[in-house]
Amino acid sequence: MRIEIVDLGAWGAATLVSEYDPHDDAIRINARAVDAVRRALGDGEADRFTTVAIEHERYHRAFPRATEADAHAHAGRTTGIDPHRYDAILRARDALFVGIDGGQSSTVALLGDASTKLARGSGPPADLVGEPRDSARQRDAIGAALDLACDAAHVARSTRVRALVAGISGFDAGLSSAPDLQSRAERVRIVHDTEIAHAGALDGAVGIVVIAGTGSVALGNDVPESFVRAGGWGYVFGDEGSALWIARTALRRAMLRVDRGEPSNLAERACIRFGLPSLRAIQHAVAHGELSRPLLAVFARDVLEAAAAGDRDARAIRDAAAAELVSLVATVDGRLEPASWRLVSYAGGVFGDPAFVDTFGTALTETVPHANLVPPAGDPVDGALVLARRLG
Repeated sequence: MRIEIVDLGAWGAATLVSEYDPHDDAIRINARAVDAVRRALGDGEADRFTTVAIEHERYHRAFPRATEADAHAHAGRTTGIDPHRYDAILRARDALFVGIDGGQSSTVALLGDASTKLARGSGPPADLVGEPRDSARQRDAIGAALDLACDAAHVARSTRVRALVAGISGFDAGLSSAPDLQSRAERVRIVHDTEIAHAGALDGAVGIVVIAGTGSVALGNDVPESFVRAGGWGYVFGDEGSALWIARTALRRAMLRVDRGEPSNLAERACIRFGLPSLRAIQHAVAHGELSRPLLAVFARDVLEAAAAGDRDARAIRDAAAAELVSLVATVDGRLEPASWRLVSYAGGVFGDPAFVDTFGTALTETVPHANLVPPAGDPVDGALVLARRLG
């Protein structure tokens, strides 16, 4: 039996990485595939890849009716090398795309090829609230998330992808500094995070998307690529209905009850959440930077749980938050061309609470009766990847 490394042509959906030719009793490995692995991961990995491919075809030689999955599994067992570590490289290696969701609580990178999502990675927040304009925070957060996505897909961190789109919380072209990502992608586009949330939630359709994460904002359109925005003014001037707003409002309500000498279920929940003995201790922790905005915003989960359990203060806050977000939708709707039917969806952690979605939906129907509320088709980082593919 001969083993040859030869040019078997390019590969794609019908991958031809290797083959066994029974007429010549020869195993042939695609030299282009070997070279792709070598460029991405180095000579050692190229040798290991070749070993895996040979064992794959030897199995087919012994069992001609075996499936590709069976041959793959045999190659992995025999060599002790996971064959899937090379999948991302062997699937349109030169056409990789990245979507980035740079939020106030975390940053998520999604690596994909022209048709498939390959791997995700997460990093620290990417917003520049409280940071100087030239801060490296955005670049470092995006880089950390992208590195982990590359690791998960077994793609070298040094790989320069075809296109990258990053949606960053609070970013406004001309007013915000954009991180330099040219070393990571041939084409780069930085947008406000509402744009990627819109693309993800509505799968590219026109309509309105309201976001309620650590902050809040709504974005809508009635023609592609032409958007109207409302909200997104930040925690100092706005962010009504957001997780931080819910947490801050609940703590303020609890503090007022403590001032009056009244019991507060929200106060008890806050102390448990933050592991502190009193509201006064929470106030000092915030004042000294020991409780960050993202950590404070997490308390919104407890408030919504309390609302579902029947706490009157929590329910009032939940209803008020929903009304604020509906107001954002109504503001955007009023600036678009009049329509008898408007597609509306949502994104962000606040909408992870089913009862909140119901409350929001009821309020939306009352205020914007022509709105058709639909669950999001995907999350913001999915939308960023869709936009990256378009850019590429």
